[in-house]
Amino acid sequence: MAEHKIIFSEDGCMKHLEDESAQLVIAFLPNIEGKSPEKYFYDTEKIIKESVRALSQGCKICIGIEERPFLNEGRYKAVSVKSEIISLLSGLCCDYMGSIIRQTSPAGGGTVLGSYPYPRNGILKINYDYILIFKKYGNAPKPTEEQKSSSIMTSEEWQAYFSPIWRLESENRREESIKRLIKMFSFADETVLDPFMYDGATALCAKKLGRRSVSYERDKTKLNEIRRRLNADQLTLWGEEFEFIYD
Repeated sequence: MAEHKIIFSEDGCMKHLEDESAQLVIAFLPNIEGKSPEKYFYDTEKIIKESVRALSQGCKICIGIEERPFLNEGRYKAVSVKSEIISLLSGLCCDYMGSIIRQTSPAGGGTVLGSYPYPRNGILKINYDYILIFKKYGNAPKPTEEQKSSSIMTSEEWQAYFSPIWRLESENRREESIKRLIKMFSFADETVLDPFMYDGATALCAKKLGRRSVSYERDKTKLNEIRRRLNADQLTLWGEEFEFIYD
């Protein structure tokens, strides 16, 4: 049986996942830029609700978000994705546990936004994003002693990972962030769910860290790229490590 499932599905319904079958959710939301806020939050809400359903009680859901100013009806404004997500999860039996700030390269690079060189209408460069941490109500599954011994973090990892500000190299920022979240909030042999797969980083990190994974992706054109990234054609003693499912 494959340890890692890659599911291509366009409707956001996670029918392949039983209730409370994952012990960690890592969801880096797509960028809102260029999208209708109403449609964006409608689609996001459906997927997050399914993710919470599949999450075990007492376990964490980590949601990565970007907040970017964008032009809407002739006005630049920033949509507060953070407040919308906190409100949504609070209504889904999840406690908000705080956030990690990831410093990034400013949107637009060296572009000057606003009324430069004159005051009043300059626009802030946003060189950070958030990872919001939530905990589902209830008691988490108890790990075995073997799981505990296989999941020990070093003192250096603990100090760096549980810092509220992460400064990461941009080239490997996504994969490094996912690796940290898996080590922080799951035990060996547990299942990590990624409802926005993107490039396969969660499945790859889960494999390296001895976890199982289930990842969802809407765009089927990414199949070959994801297979290459995961080296998905490699066989183990137990058969294929990755199972690809198409809805």
